[in-house]
Amino acid sequence: MASACFTGKYRGITGIITFIEEGYETRVKVKITGGLTDTSGMYPYHVHEFPINYTGSCESTGEHLDPIGVGKVKGYKCNPEIPEECEAGDLSGKYGALRGTPSGMVEDEYTDPFITLRGEYGVIGRSVVIHAPHTPPGVPAARIACADIVCGKCNEYYY
Repeated sequence: MASACFTGKYRGITGIITFIEEGYETRVKVKITGGLTDTSGMYPYHVHEFPINYTGSCESTGEHLDPIGVGKVKGYKCNPEIPEECEAGDLSGKYGALRGTPSGMVEDEYTDPFITLRGEYGVIGRSVVIHAPHTPPGVPAARIACADIVCGKCNEYYY
């Protein structure tokens, strides 16, 4: 098991994204407990290449986890109908972005056969980044919150 723990440091976004390896697939449980309050928007989120560095900036997390480089192809766009052709870390591209709610609470759960806990497709030691909604096509979405993915569980007392 691995977890990304959002503590409210970035725009008040709190919650946990948990990764549980089950055989050849990884169950992803999203439980955002606050901060995603734009009800007219969808918040994209991805596993990024690196953990947050000493600056604390979400910009330090690199690009999306993409071991085979599909995102480097000109005109790339994840098609959820063909998830094996998406970047491994493009969770919202494969399974849908997070829809804001009046309370800011969002939950989702799915199984992803394209990521693991360790190795080339592994999430441990990387980060999850939540991006701003309402980004025009072709413009990189602002990184509004990020959390390192660590081995084990988050302390739910804080979320």
